[in-house]
Amino acid sequence: MNIIDQLIGENKTNLGTLFNLKHLHKKFGISVRTWREYIKRKELRAFKIGRSYLVSEDDVMAFFKEKEAYTWRKKGEYPFDELQ
Repeated sequence: MNIIDQLIGENKTNLGTLFNLKHLHKKFGISVRTWREYIKRKELRAFKIGRSYLVSEDDVMAFFKEKEAYTWRKKGEYPFDELQ
């Protein structure tokens, strides 16, 4: 198992839960390309390890709250509702 496999997904690190862009795509239905654009425009903070980006759960929550992008989903469908 390589270092990226150890860090991504539901694994906990000292940074909290980390997601790669494929996980974010599956969780939110936003394409990997769009996530890359958010990172490129510095709208979403991410860590680059090799050729992969990793995004912490806290950074995803901050992104959605800042952009109010989560409002396109109905109440209760937002994946982090239980954390608020």
